[in-house]
Amino acid sequence: MGRRQRQSSLDRRLASLALPALGALAVEPLYNLTDTAVVGHLGVAELGGLAVASAILNLIQFGAGFLSTATASRVAYLRGQGEPERAAAAAGAAYLTAMLGGVMVAAMVVLAARPLALLAGARGPVVPPTVTYLRLAGTGEPFLLLFLAGVGHLRGRADTMTPFVVTVVGTSTNLALELVLVYGLGWGIAGSAVGTVAAQVLAAAVLLGLLRRRGSLPGLGLRPAGELRILWRSARVLLVRTAALVAVLSGSTLVAARMGTVVLGAHQIALQVWFLLALSLDALAVPAQVLVGEAIGAEDFDAAETTARRVVTRGVQASAFLAALTAATAPWVPRLFTSSLSIARPATTAIFLVAASLPLTAIAFELDGVLFGASDYRYLRKAMWLAAVVFTPFATLALTVPGAGIATLWAGIASWLGARAALLTLRWRSGRWKLAGS
Repeated sequence: MGRRQRQSSLDRRLASLALPALGALAVEPLYNLTDTAVVGHLGVAELGGLAVASAILNLIQFGAGFLSTATASRVAYLRGQGEPERAAAAAGAAYLTAMLGGVMVAAMVVLAARPLALLAGARGPVVPPTVTYLRLAGTGEPFLLLFLAGVGHLRGRADTMTPFVVTVVGTSTNLALELVLVYGLGWGIAGSAVGTVAAQVLAAAVLLGLLRRRGSLPGLGLRPAGELRILWRSARVLLVRTAALVAVLSGSTLVAARMGTVVLGAHQIALQVWFLLALSLDALAVPAQVLVGEAIGAEDFDAAETTARRVVTRGVQASAFLAALTAATAPWVPRLFTSSLSIARPATTAIFLVAASLPLTAIAFELDGVLFGASDYRYLRKAMWLAAVVFTPFATLALTVPGAGIATLWAGIASWLGARAALLTLRWRSGRWKLAGS
């Protein structure tokens, strides 16, 4: 088979995995985008409350991300080695961790909603809606974590279509319920939280039900003790990496909250737009993780390198298109989320900076997928912390220099993405990532 034929075959496999993953990843942020669009028209305090609550809940979701990333890498690797029973045990370890961890996290969020809101920067009229949203939305955490474990299990089996279909069902339910509860019944921000929880319950139930019907859900007789140790060891490294990620993303919301309600609302809009675009680019990182994991499990390092190079190329190409589209629509996008011109103007500025940073986002996210597939977690942790240091001076300027505004804050986020892209590129070119999992 010639070089062009191999590239064409790889492109087809990447597309078969990436397109459903794109749907799932792009639809997932619509939980938050739907909340932002619906709640944004209730008032500035409600939008600010949603921004603070979302920062806290995103922190939890990022922390629980190892349930999907580490599980997908481990299952793909074991499949590449031809060990389906150990792959099933790895999935069982993820489900058990999700059930136990989800209950503990839900109790913490519900019982400590007010202290968490104050710690995250909520002040004055923003505090009540933040607490209301947290107390209600926190009850959905066990179902969210089970869903993440299921997504990791399926991705490791090279199935990205099922998570996509289930996510569409959940998000459609979320939108319908929010419109009825928030506007139809007049429940306000509480209706938004209840709609989101109902969607999370439905998504987890449908996903696990489909796995059970296919006979792919690990049974209670499975003993995943060894895989639990591997998962938790990976989780410790990834949680430290996540702490650096949260320090930037949730930290940016903390900075915006201290800059005033208007900046906080504008930042919430821009951040949700960035999440949607970034996770859309992350769609290519999903097949990269699966295919690299399989290749390394089979000790086919040339295939792993070829996959990495192709994914980065396609990601940069996609980011150029999305950057142009985002820049062209930046003046109008904020109007979808707020009727306040004072919020829309700074949000437009931030969205222009989002567009400019998308090529850097693509490189960082695609190489994340490659290194995740290789289980190169320790380098990923180091790179994230080093990049977080780059963001710190910009956050300090935004807080201390009069007139710095939201542009300084988002310039810091763009610089953070640039540092991540540079550090991961160095690792990729070194080739040492191919042996990290061993």
